[in-house]
Amino acid sequence: MTAINIKNLTIKYGQTVALDNITCTVAQGDYTAIAGPNGSGKTSFVRALLALESPAGGSVIFEGIKKIGYLPQRNPGRQKHFPANVREIISTGLMGGKKFPRRLDKNDQHNIKEICRALSISDLLDREIGFLSGGQEQKALLARALVSKPDLLILDEPTSALDPEARDNFYSLLENFNKKEKTTILLVTHDAGTIGHYARKLLYLDKKMIFYGGFDEFCTSKPMTDYFGHYAQHYICKRH
Repeated sequence: MTAINIKNLTIKYGQTVALDNITCTVAQGDYTAIAGPNGSGKTSFVRALLALESPAGGSVIFEGIKKIGYLPQRNPGRQKHFPANVREIISTGLMGGKKFPRRLDKNDQHNIKEICRALSISDLLDREIGFLSGGQEQKALLARALVSKPDLLILDEPTSALDPEARDNFYSLLENFNKKEKTTILLVTHDAGTIGHYARKLLYLDKKMIFYGGFDEFCTSKPMTDYFGHYAQHYICKRH
């Protein structure tokens, strides 16, 4: 079943085209990596999905998507002394659907504990967010995005500041959650090689849609060979 139907999506900033005529469908339960060079339109694509950008043309239609979880790019200038612990940060992911006065009930507290157990961060609940390592912080922010049990999870370069071990651990957590909960995942990344170990599909953008399909198809795709060159494509596929 289709989760997202994207048709002729075009994004412009003034006269500059950020995305040109993107058409694709995302199936429910897919784990799709979105890759491409700097300035290729990856973040513009995500912002269009989140209705943060008004398309110059085309449409984005969600089917059966009631809740969306979002993890934006990590802010390297985060405040070390931000006065909130991990439990409080995660709880903000439950406030969107609540009426005033917004208060957590026992079921909410249970969901917070469950998602922390699933992400192996139960021991961090009372730690201040500013004093976590990069990997711990991203897990806490992922927990905030997941605690409401979204139908769709969108992540914009969530591993850009992580070391390779923390990055692979993060990708693996997402893969396990995708398989268990059947949550549709769209993950923006520069790392088209490594993510192929975890995601099932690749959407490669360079203002236009260069490729969309499975990673095995990518490795045998003549258009991708023409785009990358044989040796660069071979390098990415070898890492995959």
